[in-house]
Amino acid sequence: MDMRNLMNLLKSGECCSTAMLAERMGTTVSDVERTLEYLERIGVLRRTRLGMIECADCGSCSSGKGGGQCKGCMPENGFQNMGTIWEIADT
Repeated sequence: MDMRNLMNLLKSGECCSTAMLAERMGTTVSDVERTLEYLERIGVLRRTRLGMIECADCGSCSSGKGGGQCKGCMPENGFQNMGTIWEIADT
């Protein structure tokens, strides 16, 4: 698998499932997942934890002081079925 091609797809900012990435790269989902995990281990990528969003305004989110989740910080119905979100780590 060409890791540069994968990184370019991730840098595009378009949301893609691992199945979509595999299709675009002409490989398998397990190959994409294995490569993403490798890139995480070496510090190139990191997983984004959607429930850990900081709220600057309300102070009532689970990451804030109140311990709940406000509608201003979470989309309607929360982040359901989002899967793993990867982002390029700061270098």
